[in-house]
Amino acid sequence: IPGYEFSGYVVSAPFLSPFKPGAQVYGHTSFDSQGNARPFTVAQFIELAVQPTLLSWEQCAAVPMSALTAFQALFDQDLLKRPERKEHWTPMGKGMLPEPNRKKLTLITGAATPVGTWAVQLANRAGAGHIVATCPARDVGFVRALGGAHEVLNERAEGDLTQWRRSKFHIVLDCAGPADNILQAAWAVVQPYGKIVSVVARASDHRPAHGVEPGVATGYSLVGPAPDELELISSLLDQGLLHGQLDKANIFDIADYARALDRLRNPAARGKVVLRV
Repeated sequence: IPGYEFSGYVVSAPFLSPFKPGAQVYGHTSFDSQGNARPFTVAQFIELAVQPTLLSWEQCAAVPMSALTAFQALFDQDLLKRPERKEHWTPMGKGMLPEPNRKKLTLITGAATPVGTWAVQLANRAGAGHIVATCPARDVGFVRALGGAHEVLNERAEGDLTQWRRSKFHIVLDCAGPADNILQAAWAVVQPYGKIVSVVARASDHRPAHGVEPGVATGYSLVGPAPDELELISSLLDQGLLHGQLDKANIFDIADYARALDRLRNPAARGKVVLRV
């Protein structure tokens, strides 16, 4: 059964559950589970959070896995420092954002992917000093409209990152992977003792033989359950500080499963495909 993220009502819960029957929740279940494209599914407490009130069911279902992947890659992998308190993420608390973040030159590749769209927004909200986002040429306008990135570049254009080779980036979050040599090329623009983390592949497996500065650290981020992080994401969405992206053309009833799969395989389709059960 496909689908590891979902939104829905709690139907039944143990006595000690923080989520009582009738609660509207969303989350993502373990990759060892059966999946969630079914009328009833099962989740653990740590896989759930109360869903944002301003988003539709379909929009909520498209959030958990990608948003948490971006969050954990940025903050659990120490690319940026996580703001200590919830109110520090807001415009009113901007002065309380971690000082080290303001000095970071940040590169996010694959910024139009489901993870990349969240990464750009979260890095901005955490106070990253300068964010450069890359994506295919057809998506440049989309990423600019998201807000958050200070510059948006065509990741497949030769030389677009050449201007950064003198100063180079402190940190790189790769959401594009090795296709079109994007991950390999990103190594060349990391400054000495900077860090590159990928959510697609192990960055160390795609390190080029030449042109890498000394001391560059690497990481590979896999998503895991984190209810406190998902609750924070819900709060930021409800305050309008983050924005979910779901194309209405990507929403299908379960009876149209075959069409949904075709949409998923379409290279022109952007973002998540959601099934209504």
